Amino acid sequence: MNLIPFGITVAVGIGLSVYPIWRIKKLNKLIKEITMTKNVSVGDLTNGKVEIEGTALQTSTGALLSPVTKTPCLYYKCSVTESVGSGKSRRIIVLLDEIKAVPFFVDDQTGKVVVDPTGATIITAKSSVFRTGLFGKPTQALFDFFTSRHINYNGLLGLKRDLTCGETIIPFGEKVFVKGIAREKDEVDLLKLPELANNAVYIPKNLEEPTKIALGGENAAIGQYKKQVWLTIAILILILFLVGIFAAITLIVGLKP
Repeated sequence: MNLIPFGITVAVGIGLSVYPIWRIKKLNKLIKEITMTKNVSVGDLTNGKVEIEGTALQTSTGALLSPVTKTPCLYYKCSVTESVGSGKSRRIIVLLDEIKAVPFFVDDQTGKVVVDPTGATIITAKSSVFRTGLFGKPTQALFDFFTSRHINYNGLLGLKRDLTCGETIIPFGEKVFVKGIAREKDEVDLLKLPELANNAVYIPKNLEEPTKIALGGENAAIGQYKKQVWLTIAILILILFLVGIFAAITLIVGLKP
């Protein structure tokens, strides 16, 4: 009788389950925080933790222009990766990971408040994926972007490298949900952004407790978190199923004299 393999299998299963269980609890906590906190009208904002919903508008800082689709936006993240090798030796190399953001107004008809999205957690946004290579359908705009970032897209024998470009943006003029910490402005803030003169408070960057922003509003944020919960549950079930099979096999084998 040898039950050591069975014990190892069970221990591995417990270890693999820790992170999914922790993630499910964390996501459910985030959902509860959003649903239990009442949105505040911009005109009634005070210092402290707040949740607001409204239309994203430009400040005097202006807009960013997303690098591939050329869309005016308040935030974009653009990444370029290359698939190298095949089979077990296949790996993904990150060639570019670029993130930019500018301050913006949230307008909910009761007033406008400035939000600084620097370092914010983006819950939902508009995403696009572009590919070169054998099965890609690249555009001239994509090639122009690669050239502007000094990325060589040409491969051997006149073929294109297998590159994947992902662009995530939050465009202006769209409904957004913001969860952050509001505070009173100071003289330094006014020098950076004159529009703050019209507001008693604003939502600055917060690297210790990052502001959360969702394109599409509060329901979009909750929906995204719920989707992640169900995906994590599915992964946990798969882990438990596979571990259960191996545990049963090792137990049967281990009980044999």
